[in-house]
Parts: sequence; structure tokens; C-alpha cells
Amino acid sequence: VGFSTISGWTTPANQIISVTTNSAAIAAGTYALSGSLQVTISPAGAVSAGAQWQMDGGTWQSSGATVANLSLGYHSVSFSTISGWTTPTSQTVSVSASSTATSTGSYVVIPLTSSLQVTILPSAAISAGAQWQVDSGAWQSSEDTVSGLSAGSHLLGFKSVAGWNTPGSQIVTL
Repeated sequence: VGFSTISGWTTPANQIISVTTNSAAIAAGTYALSGSLQVTISPAGAVSAGAQWQMDGGTWQSSGATVANLSLGYHSVSFSTISGWTTPTSQTVSVSASSTATSTGSYVVIPLTSSLQVTILPSAAISAGAQWQVDSGAWQSSEDTVSGLSAGSHLLGFKSVAGWNTPGSQIVTL
């Protein structure tokens, strides 16, 4: 026995009924109100990188996908982990009868950083106080490392030391 589909209602599962001679067989199906859920993921770069969402630990869905015939009430939406992006926090979404609940998950790019280490030569210049700095920051000693620098170009400068020729400023690309 099959049941027809009615918009906004969950259709009962098909049933197999045994019918014997000279008897009546009874089948019953209970329709339940249902709703839908649609989740959009942003930005487009996260979607291109493979970001997806799932409801109540179920099947992974793509951004913009709608899951229909859901039971009414609260459902948990979680998001996939993708390299280079922070994952949105899981959400609880309320699904109402005959409507589509919507939710959004926004990923944020994890900024990539680099480090720079500079060696000053000769050692006599170091003993005389030679130091270096990046982007006019704090003076650093030879072999020191500056971390947390963004990708791109940075200005490397050198401290003047009496009796020594100071190297010219340099552009360093990280």
C-alpha cells in the first residue's frame, strides 16, 4: 500500500499487507506536518574550497541545498572543516510546518603569516652593535627571528654602527 505525497506533510512509508480469503485487511498511515531547511555558506571562496553543512549529523550538503520533509522542531546544523578557514559555530535551527527555515554559515580565512631571520656579518660588526629591523619595527640582533609577518613585501633596514659601512635597505618578499 502506498500513500500519496502532500506538500508540507511527511508521507507515511509504503506498507505490505497480507490479505487472506474471506477476511478484511486494514492498513493505516499517519501523515505528519513537516518543514524544510536551507543553508547558505559564504564566502564563495570557502564554498570553492569544499565547505559543506549537515543537519543532525546526517549527510553532508552543499551551500544552498534544501532538505525537505523534516520533523518539526529544533535541528542542529554543523559545518565541515576546511584547511585555511575557520569553521562556523554549530547552530540550532527551528523548523516550522509547511515552511523553509534558512540559516547561514560564514567561514573566515585564516591569515597566513611568515617569519624572517637575518644574519649580520662579520661578527665584529655585531660586537660593535649592528642590528636589523623589519618595517621600521624594533631593532633585532643577528639571528633573531620576527614571526607573524603577513605575506608580501617588507622593508628590511640596518642600524648604523660607527666605523662600519651600513648595508642599504632591502625589500624582502615573504
